[in-house]
Amino acid sequence: MKSPLNEPMPDHTISKTFTGHDFNAGQINVAGVFKAISGIIKKASKPKITKADYNETQNFLTRVKSEINLDFLKKYGMDEEQIDRFLLYANKTRMLAKNYRKDFQNDVVEYEIKVAFGEYRKLHKLDSWEK
Repeated sequence: MKSPLNEPMPDHTISKTFTGHDFNAGQINVAGVFKAISGIIKKASKPKITKADYNETQNFLTRVKSEINLDFLKKYGMDEEQIDRFLLYANKTRMLAKNYRKDFQNDVVEYEIKVAFGEYRKLHKLDSWEK
């Protein structure tokens, strides 16, 4: 009983000779074709992701400061200079300007900033002033 099996186990499937005719064989999945075409169109219409130059990065960071609510950073005692330093860190680690400068979505950028802040907070040992 403890020795390994010498013969392979049967796979318990029904032979093709006993199954009925597959009426879907050779048919096109129309929904799948439409989904593939729409995916190609979306991919082609999205802007290409390229590396941001200095001016594009600065414009992106200015836009982040004006459109994203960064009050949670001030809660940790960060002044404007520290917030700028953090935004540069977030841009470097999460590649924010590269990925989102052409397709700026507030909620996505805000989420990425909060993820970067979680990492930044561990590295720089920031504590909340409001306890």
